[in-house]
Amino acid sequence: MSKPFTTSIDSHGIAELVFNKPPVNAFTSQGWADIAAEIEDLGQTSAVRVIIIAAEGRGFCGAADIIVASECATFAVPEVDRGAMGGGAHLQRMFPVQKVRYMYFTGEAITAQEAYRLGAVEKVVPKEKLRETAREIALKIAEKSPVMIALAKEALTGIEDGNLEDKYRWEQGFTLQAYSDKDSQEARDAFVEKRDAKF
Repeated sequence: MSKPFTTSIDSHGIAELVFNKPPVNAFTSQGWADIAAEIEDLGQTSAVRVIIIAAEGRGFCGAADIIVASECATFAVPEVDRGAMGGGAHLQRMFPVQKVRYMYFTGEAITAQEAYRLGAVEKVVPKEKLRETAREIALKIAEKSPVMIALAKEALTGIEDGNLEDKYRWEQGFTLQAYSDKDSQEARDAFVEKRDAKF
């Protein structure tokens, strides 16, 4: 079975990991494990100084150090409408808690421009300039001391509010609880059948 991504490393030490699993980059548990292993391997490769994570097609899920979005990008947490729980732990790294709650409870998307206004996105650019813009930022970082960047990343990760992985695992426990309720099944059925859910 092929992996749901491609990887390349250029002469500047910039690795690009591109999600490519049509139509919406939805990954199996094995796919997520493969992605995590690939990022770990790239991080241990001395020739790699920066990793760009991108996606082909629709759908992209990433918690990242720096985010560049295309003008047509949107951010959403539709899981409540699908009978599950989502990435609130990740979103709270990007957006104020009230915005996360709004997005979580309503399932509504926000635009890349709104994400930029809220400080979650570094740049919003035309789609055709996305890769170029990400590479410009990556080149600036790649020119720095790898030791200093590694220390800076470890320091910034260490001062974040709580352990992201533990928070995400705790949050996902509620998906199991949701799945045991008939409303979750109705939400999932309605999504698959492309109809409004009836609660």
